[in-house]
Amino acid sequence: ENLRITNDSLFPANVRLGLASSGGDFAVGDLETISKSPSPFIVEPESLKLEVHQEAEVKIWCFPPEKGVYKDRIVARIEHNAEPVAFDLSALGEMPSISVDKEE
Repeated sequence: ENLRITNDSLFPANVRLGLASSGGDFAVGDLETISKSPSPFIVEPESLKLEVHQEAEVKIWCFPPEKGVYKDRIVARIEHNAEPVAFDLSALGEMPSISVDKEE
């Protein structure tokens, strides 16, 4: 999935991106809603420098290791901004399967 981030402020913005499950200052919101296993989500890039009115794309990848629902939260930490911006992520992992009827 691609997200577009735009700096609509009057100043350049340094933005760090991470997942709530990674802990540290990215651990925001209700962490009980985050999947307990290692997160299958990947965020690229991990940081951006956006000039005034500049926009950039952020890619979010997900590689679920097995069947099930996976939840995490993408968190943007903006330099000189006390409050982070966060969006919930959810993915459904499924395993390929096939069944074959053999006629004799």
